[in-house]
Amino acid sequence: MTIKDAVKRFDVSDEVIERYISEGLIREKPGKTKEYEDADFLRIGLFAFLEEAGFNSDDIKKYRDGSCETRKRLLREKRRNTLDEVHGKQKLIDKIDYLINENK
Repeated sequence: MTIKDAVKRFDVSDEVIERYISEGLIREKPGKTKEYEDADFLRIGLFAFLEEAGFNSDDIKKYRDGSCETRKRLLREKRRNTLDEVHGKQKLIDKIDYLINENK
């Protein structure tokens, strides 16, 4: 599979895939055609999700290379941080609702 094929299949930009390659998340293949294994690109969806969840490249590498326990720890930490953000936003919404009700 080429990068062009992966762009179509996974609906990500070639820049994202090139960045994953340059950051070492996907190992670059030698040769002119740069054919990759399907398994190389199956990780793209996972990496994209991890990025969306707030993981940086180093965290993604730790996840990729880590044991099951390491992966769980990283995910639990990100979950806790995400919940903290959600709770902070909920407090903001509550204050906005209060002000809306005060201005009747």
